[in-house]
Amino acid sequence: MPVKKEALTKLTQKDVDLLLNNPSVDVRSSTARKVSEQYQLKSLTQKEKQIAEDIFRLITNDVEIQVREELAESLKTCTFLPYDIVQKIIFDVAAVAVPMIQYSEVISDEDLVTILQTKDEEKQCAVAKRHRISPMVCDHLIEESDKTPVIILIGNQGADISEYSYNKLLDKFEACDEIHEPILMRAKVPVAILEKVITKISDELRKQLLTRHDLPVNVITTLVTQTREKAILNLSETSTEEDV
Repeated sequence: MPVKKEALTKLTQKDVDLLLNNPSVDVRSSTARKVSEQYQLKSLTQKEKQIAEDIFRLITNDVEIQVREELAESLKTCTFLPYDIVQKIIFDVAAVAVPMIQYSEVISDEDLVTILQTKDEEKQCAVAKRHRISPMVCDHLIEESDKTPVIILIGNQGADISEYSYNKLLDKFEACDEIHEPILMRAKVPVAILEKVITKISDELRKQLLTRHDLPVNVITTLVTQTREKAILNLSETSTEEDV
């Protein structure tokens, strides 16, 4: 990549040479971090910005994971990174991709769904931890993932889980208290879903929940009501058996 030295002020010819020619992984990692930091200051000339982006493209093909990890970590919150670079990072191995998947606000829902479909649990967990998650992505995560990413998703108040998706996950994890409890702790859950969850939880979890003081009021009300109804039903069945 020919670069005229006089065109560079903050990004120097030395940075490019170090990246292209230096055999040291630590030096290349340091160069990746330095260029990333300068790029995000938004003080580069247009020429320097283009040079930085070309350097990023070179780094995404570096044979050493450590160098690519440094780049991804340094650029994970950058909102103006060209999307081809973002895609190259998020579809890399999990060790490289996870920071960008979790923190980047520019990843499309379509790419997030594709990531979920790879069945890579580390990447699925990273999607589940994102600051905001659309209903479509939530639905695909529930569809494609095993228990661990789903538990993380439910605990994320930034996840916009639809009633349809709640029903899907309750059918998929019907007898799993690890799924049921965090649903009850969410700020906004449809009443029908709360009632469905409470009918599924184990007696042990029911007892534990009744002693807690951090549950939403509507959850406590539903829990107490259903507990009473269950007790009355059990009493009625016992009385009938005795009469017989």
